[in-house]
Amino acid sequence: MVCSQKRVHPSDFNSFCHNGIINNDLRCFWPVSYGKSGLTDLTVGKGGPFNSLALNSGDILSVDNTTTITAGGTLSMSGGALSTSTLFLDGGKFGAAASDFSDINTFQFNSGALNVTGPSGLTVGTDGPLGGLVVIANNQELIVDNTTTIASGGSLSISGGSLNTSTLRLDGGTFSGPDLAGINTFEFISGTLNVTGPAGLAVGAGGPDGEDDAGRGSVGHGDDQ
Repeated sequence: MVCSQKRVHPSDFNSFCHNGIINNDLRCFWPVSYGKSGLTDLTVGKGGPFNSLALNSGDILSVDNTTTITAGGTLSMSGGALSTSTLFLDGGKFGAAASDFSDINTFQFNSGALNVTGPSGLTVGTDGPLGGLVVIANNQELIVDNTTTIASGGSLSISGGSLNTSTLRLDGGTFSGPDLAGINTFEFISGTLNVTGPAGLAVGAGGPDGEDDAGRGSVGHGDDQ
């Protein structure tokens, strides 16, 4: 197979293109869709051909089996498309909008940082990209640029990991965590709030709706805000 185009993205992909082999598969140019006749597995980060990969508008990456993001690796969706049987986040960082998960059959979060971008934020529930039961454990960080909504039947638990979100909207589901750190605004519409940390929950000045509670924002109550 001979390289038929000269456009290469990202820049460090070029040296591997010249070799013609990545993970035992032929590679030649970018952007391109690597289907069943091409890429079967891909590692971004330690153990892979490059540390950073951005899928921009018009870029299509199809991996038949497993796409793994290891320590030091970053895979970001910026208008492109990723289709893979399994996305395994194992120490690296994955940045994508909720809609970008539509062609990922299975998402496995072992460790690292998951950054959910896009104006729609993240919904934890039956129809959400991560399912209805999300547990953020040790060595896991969930970053949601906009609103994290916990819908009816959904459960989000912080158990050793960390959550950073612009707004946490509890709308019928369950949120459990040691505190409300990392949440700018907390909207409690309905559902169950379970604060598990030894400090408990302060209401008033210094609490989540007090002016002195820097970094946690305020508590809203639906249309009453």
